[in-house]
Amino acid sequence: MTAVLDVEDCPQCGWRAFFDFQTRTLSASIFCPRCGYQEETRPLKKRKTKRGDLIYRTTRQPGKGAYLIKRCTGVSEIGAVHGSLTERTITRFRKDLQHPGIDPAQSFLTRWNPQRQRVEMVVGKFPRDLP
Repeated sequence: MTAVLDVEDCPQCGWRAFFDFQTRTLSASIFCPRCGYQEETRPLKKRKTKRGDLIYRTTRQPGKGAYLIKRCTGVSEIGAVHGSLTERTITRFRKDLQHPGIDPAQSFLTRWNPQRQRVEMVVGKFPRDLP
């Protein structure tokens, strides 16, 4: 399977988002590591237009926030926040950053503020070298 990876503007926050296109399955996805916006486009199985063109379905998940946990070994875990951030979640994230194998200077947690239409840093700071 071949994948085409690129960077494009996030439809929600305007920052740089990861774009991934799978040539075998003809599916594409977008993930914003700043606001957590996710979008996936894939062809529907056994569905084509009268001309024989594939029919695609796009699903969008508005971002509620994102996180990055950077380990000292160089391996990172990046993902989107799927619910509203509670004080308990923020406290647990801060506690996880105290683990000896985690680099807290390179890790972060954000939230999307829909009223102000901007990303707010909750823990840490956004690295300059992320897309």
